[in-house]
Amino acid sequence: MTRSALALATALLPTVRSLALPPRLQHVFDLAVSCGNDVLSVADIGTDHGLLASELTKHFQSVIGVDKSEHALQGGALSRDNAGRNVDFRVGNGLQTLRRGEADVVCIAGMGVHTMCEILDPHSLETIDTQHLVLQPTNSRPKHLMLLYEFVEGHGWSVEDECILYTQGRWYITTRFDRSHPFSSYKRSSLPGSILTTKASMYPEFSNYKDHHVQWIGQDKRHTGKMSDADRRWLEILPRQ
Repeated sequence: MTRSALALATALLPTVRSLALPPRLQHVFDLAVSCGNDVLSVADIGTDHGLLASELTKHFQSVIGVDKSEHALQGGALSRDNAGRNVDFRVGNGLQTLRRGEADVVCIAGMGVHTMCEILDPHSLETIDTQHLVLQPTNSRPKHLMLLYEFVEGHGWSVEDECILYTQGRWYITTRFDRSHPFSSYKRSSLPGSILTTKASMYPEFSNYKDHHVQWIGQDKRHTGKMSDADRRWLEILPRQ
């Protein structure tokens, strides 16, 4: 289905009530909105059926939902209440469908860290000139989060906020990164959880996350006789959190 056909299918739909976001996507929504009232456009990469993209139109003037699956996007256009909203579903891979200035914020959820790092190619981010990233990887083990934070901050971004949620037997850590000012002499720590330790409402769950993974890493080392460098670095910084 072409972009124009998706728009036409959406326009012909009767008005339906939007479904509430699940808690983990609510965290993505909240951190995107926290970027400020002067931030007007957002892209949801890997939007699937467009649930998050549809909700984002309640705050942003322009919303783009991108997914590799044309079938998923077609379902999103036909099931969301997008009539009269600035929402644009696009078939494509990662950031490739975005043009410069179209997305002040880029949200990515529901993917692994390695896939996220492939999408967050520094050249692509520079080309579209986005200023904020909201990322929620599916694999929240410390070694994966260390990789994500080090990759993103190593290319000129700083951690601005974090949320944590435990649901259905899994932790989700959602992080907002802002593009660093090129002349800034202050570089924020790239350690996962550095913001969560300062948030009274989030710290108890982060403490549960830490305790669980310290035990898990220890058991893994006893079974395999090895520990990843990223897990080792995370354990070294725990006393500071």
